[in-house]
Amino acid sequence: MIEQWENLTKDYIDKQFKKDSLESKILNKFLAGQNDFFEIQTNTTNWQRKKRTQFVKKILIELGSQLKYKNYANGFAKNEIDENICKGFINKEWLFDLIWYEELANQPYVITSYKLIMECEWDFKRINDKSGDKYSAMKFDFQKLILAKADLHLMVFKLRSDYEKDLEGLKEYFEESLKSFKDLDKNFNLLVIGVVDVKREKAFKILNYNPYRII
Repeated sequence: MIEQWENLTKDYIDKQFKKDSLESKILNKFLAGQNDFFEIQTNTTNWQRKKRTQFVKKILIELGSQLKYKNYANGFAKNEIDENICKGFINKEWLFDLIWYEELANQPYVITSYKLIMECEWDFKRINDKSGDKYSAMKFDFQKLILAKADLHLMVFKLRSDYEKDLEGLKEYFEESLKSFKDLDKNFNLLVIGVVDVKREKAFKILNYNPYRII
C-alpha cells in the first residue's frame, strides 16, 4: 500500500522515516534547498528545466559523495561540480538520470550494489504519445525504475497546475504499476517527489512505498 500524498516538511520526514535512512537524508536535502529551487524562474522553459534538473542532480551527487557512493549523472560543465567535494562522480548518463552504486574494492566494473536510481521528468506529455495520458512523459520514465533492483528508487516530476484532481489517479497509477509488474523486487522501495509550481502554491508533494519500513 502506498502512503497518501504529503507536503514535504521537517515534521513529515521525522515522523515517517528513520533518521539514518536514505529517504530521510534525501528529503532533508530537498527541504533545505526548496526555496532556492523555486527561485529558479525564467520565461525560457528549456533554461529553467535545465537549471532545475542540475539542481536536483547536484544535491544528490553531493549527498551520494558524502555517503562514499559512486555517482553517474550528466549535464554539467567542468566547473559546475566541485571534484574535491564530489569524489567518485562521473559526468555521464548511465542507464538512469542519476545512479549511486558501490563496486568491489580494486575491481573496476564489478558492481556490488545500486544504492539509488533516479529519474527526473519536467514534461507532461511524451513526444508522439497517442494515449492522451496527461503524464505520459513521467510514466514512460517510471517504467525504467521498476526494472532495476536498488535500495531506493526516486521519481521526481512536475505536477500540472490543476494537480489537485490528479493526485488520487497518480497514486493509483503507481500502485497498479507495482502490483502488475510480475518481476518486481520484493523489497522494492519507492520515493516520489511531485513538484507543485503555481502562483497559489510552491511545494514538494511526497509519496512513499516501502512494505518493510518501520514507523
